[in-house]
Amino acid sequence: MDYSYIRYAVCWSPARYSALGEFGVKWTGWCPEYGVRADLADKRGLAHCVDLPEAQANRGLIANIRSPFRLAEGRSVWALERAMDALVQKMPEIPMPDMVPMISAGRVVMAPNRTPQAVANLVEKVGDMVRLFQAVPAPATPRAERLPEDDLSPEDSGQPVETFHMAMTGRMDPEGAKPLVDWLYRSVGPMWKQSGPIRSIDLMGDPGGGRPWRLVDRYRLATDTSRWGIQPMPSGMACPGVPPATEVAGSNWDTVIA
Repeated sequence: MDYSYIRYAVCWSPARYSALGEFGVKWTGWCPEYGVRADLADKRGLAHCVDLPEAQANRGLIANIRSPFRLAEGRSVWALERAMDALVQKMPEIPMPDMVPMISAGRVVMAPNRTPQAVANLVEKVGDMVRLFQAVPAPATPRAERLPEDDLSPEDSGQPVETFHMAMTGRMDPEGAKPLVDWLYRSVGPMWKQSGPIRSIDLMGDPGGGRPWRLVDRYRLATDTSRWGIQPMPSGMACPGVPPATEVAGSNWDTVIA
């Protein structure tokens, strides 16, 4: 371990040398797995020059499973890692949901139109495990008093709502977000379909001091799905394509543009 970490998070991240992994390093400028910055001449955000908040860029491109949390007093990283390892031994690989770009609370995110039950179960079980180790969240900070990076730390709200999603931007003007959503749908959407099922989950660490997050360890989900009565399903087959829409009934998110 390179650092002693002040916070942790559980996420999914694409393989470094996959199409989505390469895109993520270029988009954010950071690779938490190898601990290196991208050597890019242009700004983060590729040709669109999306100016990501530093706190977001420092995490690399990750899909949230459990938001940042601090360990409770007396809880050790070693015990957390043991619990993570025990958890994944009981969970099968999960078909990747059909991820599409959406606008939520002024941010562009990649998220499932409707979260499959298997993904919701993963988020729930990881959350149940983390609650055994996390410190009690601080009282909610009034929005008017928050710093910009606070909005990237749901632990400060006292009531984090966990969803499987990948934040692509900070808050944007709606007129600027729409063309970006359209570009992401055409360019990044296919990369998700090629990424395969969710085979592992990551424990990430925040070393503090404004330093970028690092991958602490990667935990492989069980491959034998027969004992759960689950049949493997190719990525992209979980749900049909999303038609153009401005509101999607039953969606976890505000706006879908396709």
